[in-house]
Amino acid sequence: MKKQEFDKMMKESFGDRVTNIPKTDKILVSDSKFLECVDEIAIQITEMNFGADTWVEAGGYMMGVTISGDTIKPKGLKLSKEAQEFYNDKFDEYEDLINNKLNVWNKQREL
Repeated sequence: MKKQEFDKMMKESFGDRVTNIPKTDKILVSDSKFLECVDEIAIQITEMNFGADTWVEAGGYMMGVTISGDTIKPKGLKLSKEAQEFYNDKFDEYEDLINNKLNVWNKQREL
């Protein structure tokens, strides 16, 4: 399908709402919502790629409180080294994709 045909189809389906959005008018969303969205996408792709090898014990300890008093508990899980590198690349990739294809931007970054 040629661009002209696609644009015509979009205009017929959605009117001017889609075809007349200036590419220079960035859609700014809150910092936390934007980062949560990109993070969730990157985490899901990382988990699909690494499966059971995605997460490892974080190591280290923090204080936790139980009914019987203070106890030491493990900090939890973190991404494995390989998964973290993959996640970082995917986060950047999806952030750029959302910025450039949807024209949606992190408000804090743009201020």
